[in-house]
Amino acid sequence: MSGIQGAGKTTLLNELVKQGVDCTAISGSDAIRHVMGTTDLSDFDKLSEQERTKFRGQAVDYLIELSRTRAHPLIIDGHLILRNRETSEIEVNWNEHDQRLYTEVVVLNIDAETILQRRLSDSRERSLSLESVSEEINSELNAIETYIFDKPITFIEQTDLSLATDKLRSILEPKRRIESNDDMPEWLNSPIRNKEKILEIANGLDIQESQPVILIDADRTLSPNDSMADLFSKIESLDWDDFCSGFQHFGYDFEAFREAIIATSKISAESYTKFCAEVANTIPMHSAAVDLLKGLIQGPGFPIIITCGGSTIWRRLLE
Repeated sequence: MSGIQGAGKTTLLNELVKQGVDCTAISGSDAIRHVMGTTDLSDFDKLSEQERTKFRGQAVDYLIELSRTRAHPLIIDGHLILRNRETSEIEVNWNEHDQRLYTEVVVLNIDAETILQRRLSDSRERSLSLESVSEEINSELNAIETYIFDKPITFIEQTDLSLATDKLRSILEPKRRIESNDDMPEWLNSPIRNKEKILEIANGLDIQESQPVILIDADRTLSPNDSMADLFSKIESLDWDDFCSGFQHFGYDFEAFREAIIATSKISAESYTKFCAEVANTIPMHSAAVDLLKGLIQGPGFPIIITCGGSTIWRRLLE
């Protein structure tokens, strides 16, 4: 993600975090600091062009390796062009190494007047004239035309910061495959509302501040079985592949669980409750898990939160 200083990249990234988008963001400058082994880049512009290119290439190698260790998309907050602090000349940051890293380049092309106002309210050292800001914008657009347009990289230009958040989310998040409808509860259509609902329930628990809480995953931990797999195996009209496909497509996030719930909702509530009771009577629990739970509730006891795929099954099983 690029844009001249003051375009609003940090604001956009903060909004993505606020909305709960699963991604990892790192600045290009931090990657260079990492490979140089320093926290201070004040002398970076004093290096020769060959040395700077070498370090930028090492930074790209570091970011490629970093992306391989992340389950979610990696966003690089960087600059296609920067004004050299030593010479005041505008320099292009893009080089042959960058082509190995990026799949999309999102550029915030905000008007010069807006950027200047942001810079004037910022304490960081930046060019503070409309002429210099316009020069940087034009240089970035020239760099895009010269270095990116003919490359196998998706180029996306955004001129409105308020719209850029939705655009970036559409790139980072797989598309919802099952549309919402009026029969679905609100929390099933909105990850934000779902999170609020979970927090509402958590706030209603009788847990004192700083009190230890035991969090245990039920399926394949307290029991060798997966409760939902056992449930689906009992019901011919439910397809286990439908339940699992969301996790294969989206990863372990809200949209995947949403599809799993929709897949389970193909049967009536009465049938679901009936089959859950049958499954609860057949699921074995590890004897050590039973001893653990009994020990935890002895004496003063500890609040215990058990997470599971089929809460109806596990409520009955634990009772």
